[in-house]
Amino acid sequence: MPNLGEEIVLVALRPDGRVSGATTLHFALAGAELVSLVIAERVGIRDERIVILDPAPTGDVLLDAALADIAKVTGGGRPPKPKTWVARSRSHPVTTYLRQLAKLGIVREQRSKALGVFTSTRWITVDPTPVAAARARLDGIALSQEPVAAVEAAFGALVHVIGLDKVLYPGREGSPARARLNLIAKGDPASRAVGEAMEGVQAGVDAAVEAAVDAAIHASVAAAHHAATAHHAGGAGGGHH
Repeated sequence: MPNLGEEIVLVALRPDGRVSGATTLHFALAGAELVSLVIAERVGIRDERIVILDPAPTGDVLLDAALADIAKVTGGGRPPKPKTWVARSRSHPVTTYLRQLAKLGIVREQRSKALGVFTSTRWITVDPTPVAAARARLDGIALSQEPVAAVEAAFGALVHVIGLDKVLYPGREGSPARARLNLIAKGDPASRAVGEAMEGVQAGVDAAVEAAVDAAIHASVAAAHHAATAHHAGGAGGGHH
């Protein structure tokens, strides 16, 4: 079963092989990693910093890489703050996730050149089952009124704060789904941070993107706190390879 980050990539993958929300998707992936590691009890949030609770591998190559990165950033010194870790620059994280999905046989990389000069990459779906399952899981969150577990709340909140819900549930018909995901985000501890980040957005693409990025970071961090609380209360679980 794909992990939370992979599911976000799968729902962002368009039929033409391109990826929606590429500007902010990598922040959602980092947030998904943090949430998943909290649920797996590999890390915890203490005194507003990420601390490693158990360095043992999870069995998921992407989560293990994230766990190793947290250990590297800590480097025997002060543990990183969640926002700092989620926001730190990484080398092509979305491509890393897509290539992992390619290794799993879910997509394949297709490169082509325009005018013989510019290289274009598309990710063609090979196995539609995991893609459909990820979308069905999100639909189950967005189109129902049932309570959601911590990992589902994180899924819905991260999709919402990076604006991916506007692509997946467009127009008037998609309004109830977008409202539902917005409600989930507001019911999550991330709500205050998301609201503050989105308030005062100025006209212009740069301001909107900056606000969305900030919202994604805050939502990820708050979702990790929420996941930890729910897990210890007998709440959610997460899938690994």
